[in-house]
Amino acid sequence: MTGLPGSKPRDERSSSRFIAEAGGPSVLAVAFFGSRKTKASLDATSAYDFFVLTRSCHPFYESLRVRGLMHRSPALVAVLNHLLPPTQIAITAPGGGGPPVRTKCAVIPMADFLRATSERRKDHFVLGRFCQPVEILYAAGDEVRTQVLGAIVSAHRLTYRWVRPWLPTEFEVEGDCRTALRVSFAGEIRPEPEGRADALWKAQESYHRPVYGALLAELAQQGELTASASGVYRLARPASAWERL
Repeated sequence: MTGLPGSKPRDERSSSRFIAEAGGPSVLAVAFFGSRKTKASLDATSAYDFFVLTRSCHPFYESLRVRGLMHRSPALVAVLNHLLPPTQIAITAPGGGGPPVRTKCAVIPMADFLRATSERRKDHFVLGRFCQPVEILYAAGDEVRTQVLGAIVSAHRLTYRWVRPWLPTEFEVEGDCRTALRVSFAGEIRPEPEGRADALWKAQESYHRPVYGALLAELAQQGELTASASGVYRLARPASAWERL
C-alpha cells in the first residue's frame, strides 16, 4: 500500500490498535476514513481520521485519562458526547520507531452510530462520511464487525434518498456520485474549498464506480429508476418539493 509523503504504509493499523487498547474494553470498533484513507490529500501533516465506536463513552474517556492521553474531565466530555454525538478528540499514537502519529477521532456510542446511519438519523454528519470509503481496522468480535458493515451498507443505500431531489434529468454513475458529494458538502458546517467534491470523486472513483453502479442497477430493478442499455439513468418519478426540504 502506498502512503502519503512522510507516512508509513501501516500507520493507520498500528494507530487503530493503540486507540483500541488505550480506550479499554469500552471500544467496540475503530473505522478509518477521510483524506488519508482515500489519498485525496497529499499533505503529509494531515491527521489520520478515525471513528471510535464505544459501548459507553465515559469509561472510554476515563481509560484515556488514566493513560495520560486526555486531560479534560471524562464525565463532562461524556455528557457532551451524549448531547451531540460524535465528539471529536485528538490522540497522538506512537510512530513505531518514527515520529508520533496524529489522529483525529470521532467518538460515538454504537447505539447512536447505528441510528445515525439509518432512516432514524438526526443529521447528516455520520452518514456523509460512511457513504464514502471506510475501512474497519478493529472490531471486538465478528458480531460487532457485522453490525458495522451493515451500517456502512445502510449509509450507502440511503445516499439515493437524500441526493434524489438534486439529480439531473439524466445521469450516469459519475453524475450520481458527483452530485452526492456536492450535496453532502453543502450541508457541512465547515465550508469546503471550491472543487473539493470533484477532487474527491477523482480520488475515490475506483471505489465509487462499482459500488454505486451496483446500487443504481438495484434501484432500476426495483423500479425507482429507468435505465438505458448505455448506463444512463432517469428517475422513475419526479422528485417532489417536499423532498427538497
